Amino acid sequence: MLLLTASSFAPVPMNSRFRPQFPFFMVTSEKADLIRFTTPCQSEAESLGIREWPQQARSKGSFEEVSREGQTLVRYVLDGEAKVTVVKQNIPQKETFIMRPGSLLEVRGEAKLTWQVESEEMILLTPSFEQLGLFTGVILGFVMVMGALIASN
Repeated sequence: MLLLTASSFAPVPMNSRFRPQFPFFMVTSEKADLIRFTTPCQSEAESLGIREWPQQARSKGSFEEVSREGQTLVRYVLDGEAKVTVVKQNIPQKETFIMRPGSLLEVRGEAKLTWQVESEEMILLTPSFEQLGLFTGVILGFVMVMGALIASN
């Protein structure tokens, strides 16, 4: 499999207008930790099913995410802009990327992601529903409404 490792390339400079084109890879081991930053074109995004992924809305400010060993975090920016700093546990350096609409970031292995949302709101798409508390609340509410409807008949 072709992958870009964090130690293989320097991060995209914050003041750079460079936007890597998809695919942007380098050969490495399939089990290696990776940080991959790409900007897939419309047809590539459609083939990945990105537009079908669940959304997360984030307000202006900062938040953190943690990726554990064996886990892969995938984030696609649908709207808004943010700076994300990725600190890998096994690499003593950090990498910062500017995420804009159309940016795709994949981080595999132990890492800490620190996001600084610069726009009023940013919409992230993820391949799976990760806001479990919100999802559980919606399901519970739905079950309660259905129970009330059945009980009233």
